[in-house]
Amino acid sequence: MSANLKTVDVANLTYKIIYDSTLTNTAIIDVTQQSGYLYDITVANTDAGDAGVLKICLNSSDPVVGTTVPDIYISVAASTTIRIVIPGGVPFSKLSMWQTTNPSTASTSSTSTAFAVWLTTS
Repeated sequence: MSANLKTVDVANLTYKIIYDSTLTNTAIIDVTQQSGYLYDITVANTDAGDAGVLKICLNSSDPVVGTTVPDIYISVAASTTIRIVIPGGVPFSKLSMWQTTNPSTASTSSTSTAFAVWLTTS
């Protein structure tokens, strides 16, 4: 698990906000430590030279970077922030994520600057 992974879970809210400021090509496995729904993804690529791809697995027990086929791919151009809202959410049982420079499943290289990622889940 990433040392920079933060979770905001407020008792009066029905959702959680997960934030990681240093997502690289090392998979963060089971981000929420429970099942739920993914409602919102925001990813910031501050690398001025490299585009990258955020990869998310929704149900894989232990994804392996370069081998596991992700369920969600989000391409992010250099120096760009993207937000995707998923009305109604998408269910997951074990949410995991990582980033690479290429959408190919076999890709294992990371952008030279880590992604910042925010997820809203139940």
